Amino acid sequence: MKKKLMASPRFDKWIRGQFIGPLAIALALLMLVVSEFGHQQLRSNTAEREASVKAQLTVGAMRRSLLFMESGTRGYLVTGRSEYLDPYFKQVPFLEATLKTAEALSQEKRETKPVLVALVEMTKRKQFEMKEMIRLFQSGDRIGAMVLLETDAGLQMMTVISDMVDQ
Repeated sequence: MKKKLMASPRFDKWIRGQFIGPLAIALALLMLVVSEFGHQQLRSNTAEREASVKAQLTVGAMRRSLLFMESGTRGYLVTGRSEYLDPYFKQVPFLEATLKTAEALSQEKRETKPVLVALVEMTKRKQFEMKEMIRLFQSGDRIGAMVLLETDAGLQMMTVISDMVDQ
């Protein structure tokens, strides 16, 4: 008869202790690594979302400032009444700050950099156009100001700006 080899209870306990302890430690370390990776991903996604929201708010504010400024400029050129320029002058510092924010964002967000850089440039051009119309009108060249107002350049710039903001 063959004698069955039976492991002693002490031997079973010793074997289980040798494998279960290190296995538990390895599983705990694995859970820690997975948890840390998930936390890093969450922080990264949150930062990206915050930057995206900031960019959206910035370009929306830029467009809104331009619209107020354009409306004030047109009202002034049509009526000649200086109170129509109040919205223009109130928005100038706000627009300048918004442009600086957009320029800073273009340095942070590589994927939107071309659009933000182009948007800042187009906004500056539009601002210069409005400033030039006001300058011409105030210097007595009302016809020159009105000719500039009646060109499609301003409309085209605002259309391009709106398209870029939507991007």
